This record gives sequence, C-alpha cells and structure tokens, in this order.
Amino acid sequence: MEKKKHNANYAKTIYLGIIVALIIIIGGISWALIGNKALSQTTILVQDLLMDKTEITADGMDFSTVTINLYDQKNNLPATDIWVGLSIDEEINQTPEFSYFGWYSPEANRSFYQTNIDGQVQFIIKSKIAGNITYSIYIADPAEGNSGKYQSLNKEFTISFK
Repeated sequence: MEKKKHNANYAKTIYLGIIVALIIIIGGISWALIGNKALSQTTILVQDLLMDKTEITADGMDFSTVTINLYDQKNNLPATDIWVGLSIDEEINQTPEFSYFGWYSPEANRSFYQTNIDGQVQFIIKSKIAGNITYSIYIADPAEGNSGKYQSLNKEFTISFK
C-alpha cells in the first residue's frame, strides 16, 4: 500500500512538472510573438548614418558626432518625432557616466532623443574605455509596454577608442 501511495505522489510530481514546463514554454512563445509583432510592423529604417570620426581618444572629452537619418517607408517621408537610443554591445564597454540603464547616455539620466522634422538625430559619442565599441540603433515608443517598447533597427556602428 505504501508503495502505491509513493508511486501516486511521484506521478503527481511529474505531471505537475510537465504542466509548469508547458506554461513556461507557452508563455515564452506568446511573449516572443507579441514582442516581435511590433518589431515586424515597423516601417522605420536607417536611411543614412554619418560619423565625423571613427577613431577618438578614450578620455571622456574627445568625441565623435554621429548623425542618424531615419526614414518612414510606409509614408515615404523622413521619420519625425521618433525616439532613438543606442545600445552598447557589451556591459564592459559602458562608461558609467555615459550610460543609463544599459543605454548610451551623453547627458545624465537621458538616453533617447527625438528625430527632428528631417528625420535626423545626433549623438555626441564619447567614452573612457579603450577598444572598439559597437552601438546598435533602437527606436522606442514610450506608450508601449515593455515587450514592445524598444525595437532594433538592425543597424549598428563601431567607434575605436584609443
């Protein structure tokens, strides 16, 4: 009798584990589909990317001005009033005073900037960390929830800090 009770408890534990695993898998798939829905629907793309310097001194003072021009394919116009931010490739490459929650931040507590009427936004890029640092371009919709708020534009650039 004790053996049957033990086997029944063991079976219940296995079934419970399977149910928990299925819930996690279904939740992950749902999140991926909902999060990627906003990404797949974006019609914003990087039309042009200009850097005045690709090699600068890693002293926190020398800088490169990076100009990003965004284009709205759907409306066939420059993408105006779009919030743009830069993600740094690795946490080890983030200078603390130029980072805000993992985003590049050229000024305190601010990492996203809006495009102007021409779909253009500029970043002053500087660092105190030597090496090649890659920045990925993202757009953000403050009205969206976290899963759809940030969208990669699948465009990046690298600056060499000496």
